[in-house]
Amino acid sequence: MKASDQTTQLYNRNLVLFLSSLLIVMTFLVYELVYATGGIKYVYSHSMYFPILLAGYFLGPIGGGLIGLLGSILLGPFMPIDTITQEQQQTLNWIYRSFYFISAGVLVGYGVGLLRKRMDEIRYLANNDRDTGLPNRSSTIEYLSTILALPAQQKSDYVLMKVSCDNLMDIEVAFGFEASDSVVAQMHERLNSALPPATFLSRTHRSEFAALIKGMSQGEVAALANGVNESFKCAFSHRDIPLHVESSIGYLHLSERSEDPDRVLQMAEVALMRARNQHHHVVAYDHASHKVSRDNLALLGELRNAVGADQLRLHYQPKLLLADNSLVGAEALMRWEHPERGMIPPDQFIPQAEKSSIINELTVWALRSAVTQQSQWCAMRGMEQLKVAVNISVHDLMVPGFHDVVLQTLEQGNLDNGNLELEVTESALMEDIATSVDVLKRLSGANVIISIDDFGTGYSSLKYLDLLPTAAIKIDQSFVFRMARDAGSRQIVQAAIGLAHSLGMRVIAEGVETEENYSMLRDMGCDIAQGFFISRPLASEKFPGFSFQQQ
Repeated sequence: MKASDQTTQLYNRNLVLFLSSLLIVMTFLVYELVYATGGIKYVYSHSMYFPILLAGYFLGPIGGGLIGLLGSILLGPFMPIDTITQEQQQTLNWIYRSFYFISAGVLVGYGVGLLRKRMDEIRYLANNDRDTGLPNRSSTIEYLSTILALPAQQKSDYVLMKVSCDNLMDIEVAFGFEASDSVVAQMHERLNSALPPATFLSRTHRSEFAALIKGMSQGEVAALANGVNESFKCAFSHRDIPLHVESSIGYLHLSERSEDPDRVLQMAEVALMRARNQHHHVVAYDHASHKVSRDNLALLGELRNAVGADQLRLHYQPKLLLADNSLVGAEALMRWEHPERGMIPPDQFIPQAEKSSIINELTVWALRSAVTQQSQWCAMRGMEQLKVAVNISVHDLMVPGFHDVVLQTLEQGNLDNGNLELEVTESALMEDIATSVDVLKRLSGANVIISIDDFGTGYSSLKYLDLLPTAAIKIDQSFVFRMARDAGSRQIVQAAIGLAHSLGMRVIAEGVETEENYSMLRDMGCDIAQGFFISRPLASEKFPGFSFQQQ
């Protein structure tokens, strides 16, 4: 037993002895008070409840009952009804009073005991996880505070590691809460086995654990993290059903880090998020990446206001028919004219927007702006049949009534449906192929042109390619850029062209930056090309000038 525990026990024992003695003395003092004021027939006899209730509170039901018994004896046969006449009580009366004294002491002690037990449970749950019994997030922050208060040399010995079950929600949806709780319990067991014995292990989130490990170098921590990840690759089990757990781990050394424990925990969560998003399983914290993520989220917060503040612009990149170099269309590309940061290209805000509902607002704005602009161009000579392509996200396809929004926009802009092309990436289509096919078929049935963007970079199968109402495929620019010097890329482009033509689709090549690539695509039988060799994206007021030059 630790010295501190022995000291605590001795202190508690001495406190009980002191309180017991004090309450016994108080009981005799009440007896003296009742006797001095004339006997039991006066109301001062009720003062005996004071030491009895105190005994129940401090000493529990047994202590309360014993003080109640002592009080009932003192105010029973030893206390006359009237001290002057010395008239004695009837036995039944003082037995009746004894019942109340003893009951009061026992019941108060029992009630206070239940209350204390409940308070202990609340205190425990405030600092510990209910399912695993591990310290929770608040306890982790408290423990981190003590570590961060250490001198720099001692603090640098510690590593904070966060471990996540990335597919816990999927397990829960498929098999229920019992299965997810079972997986968490098994993760706890495997972590206990894989981590060093002195590790502080806690559960900071439903699907996340945190571990504070002492005395490990960068290489040792990486090896340990990989070992933990390997331990999760063995199938978990629930009711004899094997379950696969997808895990991610992020970690950081506490040397030269913030003194704020919340901030340190956030850094570990940033590393964990990068491991999850990049499918690397194990990632160390990197300040530069954290800053980029923070800036992107801050930018996302401003993006919603940018729509109403008229800060968004559409630039249009021309598409040429390779057979005769004629202009056949353009792709609408979004730009953000930020009042402080200047012109922001789409790759700096669209990927973040696609992770939120903001992408739906951007798509609707882009559709309305492109249709309005195209209606104006169609009134110009030589631009009547121009087709403008707008990129849409898989999130747009999941929004109920999205096809109605597209058709209403075309109707309000007084534009022929066949002049609008919607581009969607093949990987996005695969996220919910049934819904994607249904929405795109409705749009295609209304003569809206559908094309698959970034073809060759996703994982769609030929079966789905045949099911989709696709009029064109767009070969990803990475293949086009390399095809002049890389035989593999060249063969992929040639195969994609042949496949699309055999299915009755046109082929668009993006990222055409050299005359050599342009000529090669034309010789391969590619239908349409776009890229910097033809033109950079143009502001709407400059696009008609390019059109007239092509004529």
